[in-house]
Amino acid sequence: MSRKAELSENLLAAKLEGLFVWLYERRVQSLISLGVLVAAALIGSVFVLRQREQAVDFQTKIAFAQSMISQRQYPQADTVLAEVRAGSAGNDTTRMATYLSGVSAFEQRKIDEAVTFFSTAVDQSAGHPLRPLARASLGSALEEKKNYEAAIANYAAFISETPDHFLSPRIQLALGRSNLLAGKNDDAKKALDHLIDQFPTSEWAENARRLMDKNKSR
Repeated sequence: MSRKAELSENLLAAKLEGLFVWLYERRVQSLISLGVLVAAALIGSVFVLRQREQAVDFQTKIAFAQSMISQRQYPQADTVLAEVRAGSAGNDTTRMATYLSGVSAFEQRKIDEAVTFFSTAVDQSAGHPLRPLARASLGSALEEKKNYEAAIANYAAFISETPDHFLSPRIQLALGRSNLLAGKNDDAKKALDHLIDQFPTSEWAENARRLMDKNKSR
């Protein structure tokens, strides 16, 4: 073996020996680091499982609250819905709890509370199927408050955002009615005529004709 090759071999051996010594000296630190990683993974798994359990728990509570509202047991429903809104339940359960809180308030004739809950549900539901329902309910609450200008704006937003929604005929009728109640007869006629043109043989069109006839007779 040449002198140069021997020196290279000795240098490589020295480097390997140094690496093994470095790893041996730091074996405790390496084991601790590994333990930290394992613990973090376990904690993360437990956190995900708890989140899933919490989501299922909140969904169960929402179903219970819906049942209580249908049975007019509003205090029980309101307590459960408040728990869901206060928890970190995620967007779906939070927005549904907010909407149902509005439904409960509306049925109890707590109209100001209903308007607040429905408005919040609308804000929380951009791009979500709940938003049109929240807008429809908000419009009804605003009409109850005799805040017709706000109701008109809300109904117009519904039609602009979801013109093909199954509730659109009802909302178009409500838009005409709110305009009549606000004294905006021309706007009311435009909205009601549009409804009749779109659904000429529907119950909604019949209601629109009755509204227009009633307004003419005044």
